[in-house]
Amino acid sequence: MKQLLILACSFLLMTLQAQAFFNCSASPTPFPWSCGQNCGAHAEQGDPQALQRFSPVSGGPVRAVVVTVHGLNTKPEIMDPLIARLVDRSAEVIRVGLTGHRGDSEAMKSVTEAQWKVDLLLGYSLGRKRADELKVPLYFVGYSLGALVHAGLMGGLNPPQYDRQVLLAPAIHLKSIFYLIKFFEILGDGFCIPSLNDSEHRANQGTSVAAYKALFRLLAEVRQGGLKGMDIPTWVAVDSKDELVDLEGIQADVKTAVLRDWTFESIDHRDVERVAYRHSITDEAALGPQTWSSLVDKIQRHLRL
Repeated sequence: MKQLLILACSFLLMTLQAQAFFNCSASPTPFPWSCGQNCGAHAEQGDPQALQRFSPVSGGPVRAVVVTVHGLNTKPEIMDPLIARLVDRSAEVIRVGLTGHRGDSEAMKSVTEAQWKVDLLLGYSLGRKRADELKVPLYFVGYSLGALVHAGLMGGLNPPQYDRQVLLAPAIHLKSIFYLIKFFEILGDGFCIPSLNDSEHRANQGTSVAAYKALFRLLAEVRQGGLKGMDIPTWVAVDSKDELVDLEGIQADVKTAVLRDWTFESIDHRDVERVAYRHSITDEAALGPQTWSSLVDKIQRHLRL
């Protein structure tokens, strides 16, 4: 058993080209770009990493409210480049930071999917309140894990009520090789696995077994529910060679669930010299200026901004 575990772990690390460190300490590298005051940022409930609201600075009428949430072991600020473009189109944006991703590296070692759901529900509640006050639509934009947490909420009792949604590299159906991470569970919830995210986007140096277990439970929940509650106008973008997300699997799930208002965008080209991580699609540095601009335009059109 021990030899099998070592072999499986070694194979996983070589396959995913992981870096050789195993701790969950917060990443010291600052995020290179932030929406900040340029987007009229307002901290909610005292912690700007947990919940932050970005308002148009032009002073004109708000056209929509958008709730955004990041991916696994990425900083909440990873959504800021897109937030800036949405705010430019007169959207008010609520940015959610999930537990374990806000500089609270110890929380990553014991995090559960229930905590992530509460985090996102707080963002939804604020978004719903603002949309009702402003009498505008409420939209959702989720990246990777954020999209999975959202799908879990949408399939539950009293699900959030969004008018449209954008799912970026959504972790709602993952490739089989990803499940090799389950071999690490024998090492305990606090054990941390190397992250593929670059240092600028990474929330912590590694991702805990507890976080992966929470992710797997969400995957099982969403699979069992058959994407219940997700039958709203949806635009999905995934790199055709994404290391983690199974695009064909998602399309099959959507067909089985008879979700007729879903549109898929396969990212087949990036105007960058080198693609380090194809799961990363949330900024210009990852996609290149032309591909990024095209992606943002399509998101804005889908959200009618």
